[in-house]
Amino acid sequence: DVSDDIKYGKDYERYANCLLMAQALPSALLPSNQYCVNVPVVQRTIAALPPGTARSTLQALIANPARPGFGSLAAVLGQPNIAINGTGSNGSDFRQNSSNYAIFTHNTFDVVPDKLMLTIGARYTWERKKLQGVAMQNDTLCPLIVNSPFQSLAALPCVINGTAPSIAAGSPGTRFSDGEWTGTAVLSFKPVDALMIYASASKGYKAGGFNLDYSALDRTCNTAFDAACAARLALPANMPGNGRPEAADLAFASEKVNAYEIGLKWKGPGVDINLAGFYQEYSDYQLNTYNGVNFEVTNIQSCRDSLQGADRDASALTGGCSPDRLRPGVISKGFEIEAFLRPIRQVSVNMALTYTDAKYRDNLVGTGGRPLSPVLFQLPGNSVSNAPRYTVTTGVSWSPQVSDKLSALFYLDARLQSDTNTGSDLDLEKVQDAFVVVNGRIGLYGPDKKWGVEFWAQNIFNQRYFQIGADMPLQGSGTWRSVAAPASSGFAGSANQLFVGFPGEPRMYGVTLRGAF
Repeated sequence: DVSDDIKYGKDYERYANCLLMAQALPSALLPSNQYCVNVPVVQRTIAALPPGTARSTLQALIANPARPGFGSLAAVLGQPNIAINGTGSNGSDFRQNSSNYAIFTHNTFDVVPDKLMLTIGARYTWERKKLQGVAMQNDTLCPLIVNSPFQSLAALPCVINGTAPSIAAGSPGTRFSDGEWTGTAVLSFKPVDALMIYASASKGYKAGGFNLDYSALDRTCNTAFDAACAARLALPANMPGNGRPEAADLAFASEKVNAYEIGLKWKGPGVDINLAGFYQEYSDYQLNTYNGVNFEVTNIQSCRDSLQGADRDASALTGGCSPDRLRPGVISKGFEIEAFLRPIRQVSVNMALTYTDAKYRDNLVGTGGRPLSPVLFQLPGNSVSNAPRYTVTTGVSWSPQVSDKLSALFYLDARLQSDTNTGSDLDLEKVQDAFVVVNGRIGLYGPDKKWGVEFWAQNIFNQRYFQIGADMPLQGSGTWRSVAAPASSGFAGSANQLFVGFPGEPRMYGVTLRGAF
């Protein structure tokens, strides 16, 4: 059971008016005014305009000069007493029932005793999910504008989807079921006791499901007032983007990965070394996107045929791919080196270097071959978010014997990662520069470690970094790459979008007491 409660604040209508005026008539923007609208400027502008859509829209916005903006628009549409403030999704909920069954086996065979081993594992997983939802929306201005000649102004009052309906149990698109075989095969060879060489192949699986958020539903469109609505309604039923809010809008498919690895493990005198190289292909990659209001999972695939750049344009209707022409949309490959050193008694050192090249392919599409969302136009051919090219870790531990009964611990570790993009849409502004985090621990222990006290610190140097970057909703618009894109892409404007970042943990320190009884 998930409750979906999100409301507009007490100043939202004024703020929405400010945004509207900034776009429609910047000279009439008056933030010091209660409604953010300079009515005399709008009146003079109307007097100079010929009859048409622009003039009628401005007239509607000041038809009630006592409450200009969206309040005046509500009056023109016959509802002078409704407002945006305080409305939204009030107690809407989802109920999802999930059942999961699996049977598996994992076996190791000595092909040649102590020399050659074969490991075989297999698993069958069956998943079923049922969805229903009750929408409690009291944003009456959103559907009023959507079903009016002023539908082009619906974006601001419909940030919280006021056209979202309830979802009845058993209705089309409310059932998800999937069954999948996964498994692994590993061949290991020990030419000498200190060395093992191996190769493995495996298939992984992560079940699909539903985004439990009403904002993910399509907003209802009206052909009488929206020229693009007819094209959207012509799309098949239960397909996102078809101008009809349906349970299928919330669904995402199961993710599958084929992974291959080769490597060796060497255990020597005073040093252990592990080397591994890997290659992974992700089908229906589940990208968890954050739009500043909610998280949504969407699938990423690649088309075997060229989309002629349609996956990089501003249209949600272009760039589809036939389901039988799909291929994995994400490829990750690289290597890892690990070393464990024991230079002297009571001292151990570990070091590791990981190189990862995790990228989206070109010609990307969404679930089932649907066109890629326009907001993801930067994904094709670029690195996956939060996937550093290089990661280096190291740690040093010294465990001296202080006396016959007391022992101590001095421990320090560090982790360095290269630049990463923290945004699921890969905006340039969301790049996190390379950084290092250092942690430490000092401990004192009694006989046989039956008691101990440890003083520890995480992120000793208080390194500031961001884990997730997202667009701040309704605060600025246009990112650098969207504005710099060719005019044919449909993007235009100024890059003044504001961003929000979820920071990593700051410096923390404390004491841990241990005891055994």
